[in-house]
Amino acid sequence: MNNDAFVKNVASRLIEQIRNGTAPWQKPWRPGTSFLPFNPTNGTRYKGINVINLLARGHSDARWMTYRQAQTKGYQVRRGEKGTQVQYWRFDEERKIKDSNGRPVIDANGEPRTEKVRLELSVPEISANVS
Repeated sequence: MNNDAFVKNVASRLIEQIRNGTAPWQKPWRPGTSFLPFNPTNGTRYKGINVINLLARGHSDARWMTYRQAQTKGYQVRRGEKGTQVQYWRFDEERKIKDSNGRPVIDANGEPRTEKVRLELSVPEISANVS
């Protein structure tokens, strides 16, 4: 799903919830508890449209993580459970430098040389609620 489709999907869900009187900000919160979505494996708090999107899912648990993160921690994901798409913005990445024949360029230590490449895109990622 591209960025425009993602934003339209989130907006449609919110409009529907407002019409039904079930928008996530209308939920009664328990004092002293965090209700904003976060990733317990690395402590990262979701930001921007991801907060609205994840809150709109109606889960009482604020913890979200990828399937791979759940596997790494030894957690079980319920059979048939569907993840929720979030936007992950990545601005650069490491890529191996290749020669004119497409083979990796090796440094003095025998390791492939890399370069940082600037990106300007959002990367779709799927997160699942922990509850």
